[in-house]
Amino acid sequence: MAEGGHVPIRMCAGCRKRRPKAELIRLVLREDGQAVVDVEKILPGRGAYICPCPGCLESAIKKRRFIRGFRGQLRQIVPEEVSAFFRRNENGKD
Repeated sequence: MAEGGHVPIRMCAGCRKRRPKAELIRLVLREDGQAVVDVEKILPGRGAYICPCPGCLESAIKKRRFIRGFRGQLRQIVPEEVSAFFRRNENGKD
């Protein structure tokens, strides 16, 4: 067995690149149909992954990939909480 074990790979909903799960941000669909950031990646329910950059978020919204990823159950495209999370991450980077 390889050192370090299996690394789960997920696809970004924005740029469609495959990356290790640990590098992506997981959005999960709550019962009320709103997407929230799953910081610890442990919340139950349907999830979608996205790179931690505003460009991927904008692309996923524009191309309606969250609606497809959440199988049409998304009620609000991007709640302010999700947008604020991406702005905080962008400002915290070099």
